[in-house]
Amino acid sequence: VTALWFGVFTAWALLRDDPWDAEVYYNLMLVSPGSILVVALSMGAVLGERDTRQLETTFVSPTGRFGAWLHRLAAVTLSAWLPAGILSVLSWLVIDPGHPPLLAWLHALVPLVFLLALTLLLSLAFRSSAAAGLGTGAFLVFFLVFGDAFRKWNFWFNPFGELSGVSDPQMLFRLVVFNRCLYLGLAGLLFAVAFSLLQRRERLL
Repeated sequence: VTALWFGVFTAWALLRDDPWDAEVYYNLMLVSPGSILVVALSMGAVLGERDTRQLETTFVSPTGRFGAWLHRLAAVTLSAWLPAGILSVLSWLVIDPGHPPLLAWLHALVPLVFLLALTLLLSLAFRSSAAAGLGTGAFLVFFLVFGDAFRKWNFWFNPFGELSGVSDPQMLFRLVVFNRCLYLGLAGLLFAVAFSLLQRRERLL
């Protein structure tokens, strides 16, 4: 998936008469493919009972059920975040040296963790991975279409892009901090609610 995504958009970028700005690569090469991987892997790792019609034994881990879930979620996050890092470095090497590879990779972790929390919560709440995928997809499309109207609340907020009407570097810094803290806080809240719903998925064997 990573190689295909990079190949398609690299060819598109190199063949364009008007090259993209360096800021474009944050959402295009990191957040977008990482989001697809997070949602797809989460749907596979957190299947609802109505999808599988069988019980999960996530509490067999020595660290308990929460430890087992944390390991699973960490694996999903790394599986999406590491390819995003590879795409970030390749974009810097092959397409545009103005793209900040390491800083962009670190920033991309915030929206990916939030998407993981949202998909987990929806999967547990509706007991359906399909419903979780549809709900998360609707969220992404909403901000993709109407994100400019929400500005600092936007999921697709680009910390490297020029925001219309913002010329003060300190103001831009405050907007970036607000957006990152907002989605990290929301991710923590969604994880807390999702873990409370785990009781609904557990059965005595």
